[in-house]
Amino acid sequence: MIEVDNLKVNEITGEIISHFPRGPKIGHGGLYAAYPIPAVDVLVQAGEIAAKDVLLCLIDYLGKDNNEVWPSQKSIMKFTKRGKATVIKATGVLKDYGFIYVYKKPNGIRAENHYFILDACYHHSKMNEKARRYAAIMGSCLVCGSALRQGDYKNYNGKTAHWGCSGNIQKKKRANYDSPLVKELVLMATK
Repeated sequence: MIEVDNLKVNEITGEIISHFPRGPKIGHGGLYAAYPIPAVDVLVQAGEIAAKDVLLCLIDYLGKDNNEVWPSQKSIMKFTKRGKATVIKATGVLKDYGFIYVYKKPNGIRAENHYFILDACYHHSKMNEKARRYAAIMGSCLVCGSALRQGDYKNYNGKTAHWGCSGNIQKKKRANYDSPLVKELVLMATK
């Protein structure tokens, strides 16, 4: 048995043995919204727009009490308005970035994909190295010098402190309004 982001997985069959009973757990510094903003931001920064669209499709299928969905490939293609090869590639990107886990569940002659939305979608500190490479740096720690992303620091009595060493934070002065995420959000809002 292996464990993937709090999911216990049977190594032989790939079957999920246990998963979140009430959706992903959002810990300190996590960001929860109806859509997984940290994951969407990373995918847009990485230029993986098709993967972002597939992730948003999967999120739309989520129920309120779990993190497992099983839309058909045709449903994903219809939602994202993308072809089969693009959806398959985008699903692979989401797995590579650690945002989803895919389990093929036997269903008669065929097997259907069950997708598990992982905590990394909502929390920068749970992202793998490939995903964190594209996460926006919000500031730096004045004590240990670490580059800090959202969720790596806390607000404490009107001050900000690094979760790792409790050092003071030097935040970035202003947001980058030319970022691909902002451009993508503007494009989505005008549709």
